[in-house]
Amino acid sequence: MKKLLVTLVLCGVGIAAAVSWYESRQRNGIVWPARDAYKTMPVRFGRIAEVVNATGRVQPVDVAVVAAEVAGKVVEIYPYADFNAKVEKGDPLIKLDDRLAQRKVDQARLAVQLAETDILRAEALRDAAHLAYEKQLELRDKGVGFQKDVDKARMELQAAEAAVRLAQARKDEAEVVSQQAQLGLELTIIRAPISGVIVDRQVVLGQAISPLHATPLFTIAGDLKKMQVVAAVAEGDIGKVRLGQRATFQANSRAEFDDPGDDQASRFEARVTQIRPMPSNVQGVVYYTVVLDVDNRWDRESNSWLLRPGMTVSTDLIRREHVNTWMMPSDGLDFQLDEYYVTAEARQKIDTWEARLEASGQRREWKRAWILDENHRPWPIYVRVGGTNAQGEPGIKGGEDGRGGDFQEVLEWDGDPRLKLDSRQPTSWPEVITDAPPPPKRSLIEIPKMPKIL
Repeated sequence: MKKLLVTLVLCGVGIAAAVSWYESRQRNGIVWPARDAYKTMPVRFGRIAEVVNATGRVQPVDVAVVAAEVAGKVVEIYPYADFNAKVEKGDPLIKLDDRLAQRKVDQARLAVQLAETDILRAEALRDAAHLAYEKQLELRDKGVGFQKDVDKARMELQAAEAAVRLAQARKDEAEVVSQQAQLGLELTIIRAPISGVIVDRQVVLGQAISPLHATPLFTIAGDLKKMQVVAAVAEGDIGKVRLGQRATFQANSRAEFDDPGDDQASRFEARVTQIRPMPSNVQGVVYYTVVLDVDNRWDRESNSWLLRPGMTVSTDLIRREHVNTWMMPSDGLDFQLDEYYVTAEARQKIDTWEARLEASGQRREWKRAWILDENHRPWPIYVRVGGTNAQGEPGIKGGEDGRGGDFQEVLEWDGDPRLKLDSRQPTSWPEVITDAPPPPKRSLIEIPKMPKIL
């Protein structure tokens, strides 16, 4: 029994000594990673914006679709009636087979001529009836005629005058039919309804078309300099959108060719001009349509417009924005450094600041981030992201205008002397740690290396 008790005591002492040695080695024998082993993101200075994200499609402000008003077979497509061609209002685009329409015009003209002949005949009969009526009046006045003959002649004159009016009406009707036939002939040549650029063509030579043709033959954009973005805003965000609200988006057609130092090369500014009241339901999600007006830009390198009809763009509708302010990457504020890499000096600062914040009741307004000191070791800094700024406005959590990303506005720094902030010198802007390598695993039974004895 005594041997067992002695054995247990010795084992306990050994384990305690091993643990004490392990903890001492963990503290005094830290294996510090190289500088590039940490993942960091730079703090920014500039404009931060709280935005509403929406996806939309680009389309011209003025768009006209060209369709057939009469049925027929396409017998000619004019050479300039093609994609990207500039046309003026009234320019012919395609011609339909007009033989049947021409025959209807000829037939209508003959009907007008017949109606004119009927008028001449009716007028002659009216003149004859007028002479007969005057003759009967003369005979009655001389006492050799009868009143009944006068009445009969007057009624025949009235009938002749009605016949003239009827013939004239028939001529008018024939002329209307002739005009309709002429219009039908003119409509066999389909013309551009507005001046602009042909952006789509859906017709080929020999195609039979009719007014019931569902697909437009041509789509013409009036002016590609004035464009619109028709965006879908989720129902949870539509209350944050206002008429006249500024928005930004990027044209992906040239983004990969932009100068990396020019953040605005492919970015466009737009304004909200419409908020449509009727929602749409896409797979159970409710969206509202918001229309934004934007000025297009000409790209000299590709010799084309940067914004093209049908492009899909992701827009940022700016709800609030602050300029000339510091922005901290949210990933840096969310990062939690392993206790293994926390030095005694860093722990002392943390304890001091945590006690200070706890006493002042500002714990929720301040957050901790980590930077690398001159020895490439993690060092804590505190920034205030809650509360209000000098103007009494709350800080913004959003993206940097022109760059995007996820940032939080820094309203106040902790005044750490290691931070030498100068908004005009980007080299002074700190980089915060967003990820660090895991600490090395240690074994409790690892035997330390003993120095060699010479």
